[in-house]
Amino acid sequence: MSFLQTEKWGEFQKALGADYFKIGDIFIFKYKLPFNKYYFYIPRADFNADNLKNIISAIQTMNPIFLRVEPEEKDQKDILAKILINAGFKKTRQESQPSKTLILNIEKPEKEILDAMHYKTRYNIRVAEKNGVKIEIKKYLNKEEFEIFRGLIEKTAKRDNFTIFSKIYYEKLLHIFALSSPEFASSEMPRTKIFLAEFHNEIIAVAIVIFYDKTATYLHGASDYNFRKVMAPHLLQWGIISDAKKSGFRYYDFWGINENRWPGVTRFKKGFNGKEIEYAGTWDYVFKPFWYQMYNMGQRIKNSL
Repeated sequence: MSFLQTEKWGEFQKALGADYFKIGDIFIFKYKLPFNKYYFYIPRADFNADNLKNIISAIQTMNPIFLRVEPEEKDQKDILAKILINAGFKKTRQESQPSKTLILNIEKPEKEILDAMHYKTRYNIRVAEKNGVKIEIKKYLNKEEFEIFRGLIEKTAKRDNFTIFSKIYYEKLLHIFALSSPEFASSEMPRTKIFLAEFHNEIIAVAIVIFYDKTATYLHGASDYNFRKVMAPHLLQWGIISDAKKSGFRYYDFWGINENRWPGVTRFKKGFNGKEIEYAGTWDYVFKPFWYQMYNMGQRIKNSL
């Protein structure tokens, strides 16, 4: 099960102003829009014809504009697509979560994991080690470290063309999902660890990783382009993989690739030789067509700014 389908993720969304509830085993998130309108969102859940029908019937009474779902199912996308279409959903390009990712099996010995990587990725890990890059693992960031992280992620977003969240988003994420004890439980509930790459006592790369249900997920990351020759991001990723393996996790999810939108990031992640996974994508069930069009128009304007 994904960390997106947990009570903890619900608490996080509620802290950001959303609401959430469950129908059966599925968490559903409710987001307010202007003019007292709402849309509902279900990330990474397992769907079938019966539970989709029950969810649509329940939500229909709550004044929704639309319901968005992003199924967890990866192996039977065509069958799932037919179920969604028959239920009245239509596919949209407006992804909330990435539809393609890379997942690395980290159960094998470390040498085998390294040997399977692209030779240049292994070389860059060694370069970072020779340059004296150090990896530090933390449960929290102090005020100075957090501001460094914010600065790095803003620069990285501009460089690699991806959207970042508000300062409050990252503050709430790190607070709600912070490790609560030195002993790290692998599957009880999602928790974050923060990985810092330091060069001459300066933080030059940061990663926020969520650990849950056998999988460590690289949720957010950033690096300083001025230190690109030091190759810190490569060693940072290897540090995450090694730590996740030692903590008893089986998989490492690089959380999103897209050759067209993020070519550099995608090439970097592929160097670690994870298995490419494609989800069924993002699907909308429209209750109010006019307001749905207004919502999409607003999103296009927002994305063009």
